[in-house]
Amino acid sequence: MKVGSISSAAQFNPYVEPKRVTPTLGAAAQKTDKLELTASKRQFEVAMKAVRDVPEVRMEKVEAIKRQIEAGTYKVDSKAVAEKILEQHRR
Repeated sequence: MKVGSISSAAQFNPYVEPKRVTPTLGAAAQKTDKLELTASKRQFEVAMKAVRDVPEVRMEKVEAIKRQIEAGTYKVDSKAVAEKILEQHRR
């Protein structure tokens, strides 16, 4: 039984790097990439810019809570805190 010929064995040589063929395209076949933004993408970008412009810390709320703590009138709703913690862990 003949498994392979010498010519096919000679084509596979692990010590010789195979020739690489680079395809060439004519001027008519070459294409350029084009980016078009949809209206929803533009709206998303506007919304993201608005979010970035909002400060992370709302100082008026911080100051109001500081005044309540100093006056001894700040109350923590432990049930609401526990529900928020559980809600975050369910995600």
